[in-house]
Amino acid sequence: MRHMPAIPQSTRSSVLLRLLDHAGTNWPQLAKVRAWYHGPFAYITGVLPGGE
Repeated sequence: MRHMPAIPQSTRSSVLLRLLDHAGTNWPQLAKVRAWYHGPFAYITGVLPGGE
């Protein structure tokens, strides 16, 4: 299996900023947007005010 490069920090930052902007416009019910990265993958979670 071939090694996949990690997502560069600049891309991570821009993706998160775009997600925060999009969430603020389209999902105002979200209290928080979280992103974490593992290798070539980004995992995104929307958190409601109650913590769900």
